[in-house]
Amino acid sequence: MARIGEIIDGKYEVLREIGRGGMSIVYLAMDKRLNKQWAIKEFRKDKDDADKEMALKALLDEANLMKKLDHPMLPRIVDIIDNRSTVYIVMDYIEGESLNKVLDATGAQPQEAVIEWAKQLCTALDYLHTQNPPVIYRDMKPANIMLKPDGTIRLIDFGIAREYKEGKDGDTEAIGTRGYAAPEQFGGKGQTDARTDIYSLGVTLYHLVTGKNPAEPPYKIYPIRHWNPALSSGLEWLIQKCTQFDPEDRYQSCAEIAYVLDNLDKFEVEYKKKQRSRINIFLATAILTLALSIGAVGCFQGAKTVKANDYEVYLNSQTIEGYVSAIDMDSERPEAYDALASAMREINVVYSDASTAPAVLGADELMEEDLVTWFSNERMEKLKKTAPETYVNVNYTVGRLLWNGYQGPNNNPNEAAFVAKKYFANVIDAASQDANHLGLSDQKYNLAKAYYLVSFFQINKANLSNLDDGDFKVEQAAIAAGVYGADEDGLLSNAYYSYWMTCKNLLAFLDDESEDVNPVVKLASMDRLAYILSENYALFYDQTRSKDEKVDGAEMQEMYHNFNVALSHIEVTDDNRDKLEEIKASLNLTAKMIEAKYAVELEEIG
Repeated sequence: MARIGEIIDGKYEVLREIGRGGMSIVYLAMDKRLNKQWAIKEFRKDKDDADKEMALKALLDEANLMKKLDHPMLPRIVDIIDNRSTVYIVMDYIEGESLNKVLDATGAQPQEAVIEWAKQLCTALDYLHTQNPPVIYRDMKPANIMLKPDGTIRLIDFGIAREYKEGKDGDTEAIGTRGYAAPEQFGGKGQTDARTDIYSLGVTLYHLVTGKNPAEPPYKIYPIRHWNPALSSGLEWLIQKCTQFDPEDRYQSCAEIAYVLDNLDKFEVEYKKKQRSRINIFLATAILTLALSIGAVGCFQGAKTVKANDYEVYLNSQTIEGYVSAIDMDSERPEAYDALASAMREINVVYSDASTAPAVLGADELMEEDLVTWFSNERMEKLKKTAPETYVNVNYTVGRLLWNGYQGPNNNPNEAAFVAKKYFANVIDAASQDANHLGLSDQKYNLAKAYYLVSFFQINKANLSNLDDGDFKVEQAAIAAGVYGADEDGLLSNAYYSYWMTCKNLLAFLDDESEDVNPVVKLASMDRLAYILSENYALFYDQTRSKDEKVDGAEMQEMYHNFNVALSHIEVTDDNRDKLEEIKASLNLTAKMIEAKYAVELEEIG
């Protein structure tokens, strides 16, 4: 143990002890030649102690790794002194205190400060991840972040950092701090990579902004507004995406996170609500319009003995809910089926201003969940037996509306794939068995196939590389004929590339949609597709880059161009101008993130 005032290696005067661990002591020392303060870590050797020998090797590995790095947010190793009994590591002295001590003293930190720290941490991590080979830090947590008096931060303690080794199946050792470490750090899930640090960054931000230690009860990363509703929904979105269990579902680089942090206002719930088309807006408009556009339908002979007056009340309500209730009351009378079919068709066409429609319809109470309730499996089976053409028409419209805007009880846009998929499957199953598709146009039939496949891929995206011909059934592959490039047997060769091609074809089908489709509905479909592309562009590239058919930066640029061309084909009106601009803004965000990820590749392409 060094003494106060002792001179180490003839130049470093020990001033005081500033830290102590199980096997090392850290001193503040003055460089007598440069008149500069350094931190010196002292480690006593003991060849008879195997644990100490291993700890010494780890210390020297850390020092040699740090010597290769040069970044203002990382401490420099300036000297390694090795004598017979002791090793001294001389490094930058970072004045300040660790963020875990700040948390202990003052609790949750101001959101503005946490966002600024997040930007600085992204800069440091991005530097590490872009080294050759990449350096994976693996120990991001408040205890390893020093807050300096000037408000800036520094990342310390590279004791378990490692260099990424191309082609290696996993890490040599499963290691990390419980609560902050990503699931893959504990083995069995391949090699840790940049996304491992992204997970720990998300958990660290969560702890800083909520004051809730993830290593303590309830041991769960709740949305941050669960603890403080005043916090940013954009920051909540970012933290939730960083801390996804599957690395594929996280941000794929710190450059992406940095961009989101710089544009956090665009990721607020209010902004995202504008970006995401909500069915209840245009469905409510459609329902209100139906009150003016759909007349009463006359009665047919052969009605059952029911409460005729009640049936007529439901029928004359001129609402979808009323028609469904009438069908429930008497499934053999055709009037409600006819009215329902007309109503569903009306939703897809251009409708007039419904501001004067009767308020008694209660349209502003309509929610997407109503569709799932009204068109349950039992009711759809009844429709299929009694009115197959209405069945196909209703399934198509309900599927499209849900796909466009359903976000479920957890406000998750991906819920749309789960709830909409079965309705498109119903369309395909029934329409494929009739030469005329039971009255459904070829255009809608092709759209139904594309919607179905995009939904299938979105639901299974985390596991597509493990699917084989047995998983992706022949009947499902048959659906894909003409929608994306399967092999001659209609089976998948590259599932992720097929997903990409299905998205491209869905955009083309939407662009070519020539029927009198309500622009709000059409734009909502494009909005949803833009969201899917923004969420999955990195997945498409990473999972196809080693394949013969791959999605590269040029493909992404082409899709971005085609998307804007498709939007330009929609006539701009006072009603859709804002929605068009919102979708373009969403695409521009995605384009910037693509440029960040593919900067080198796109530069080579020119």
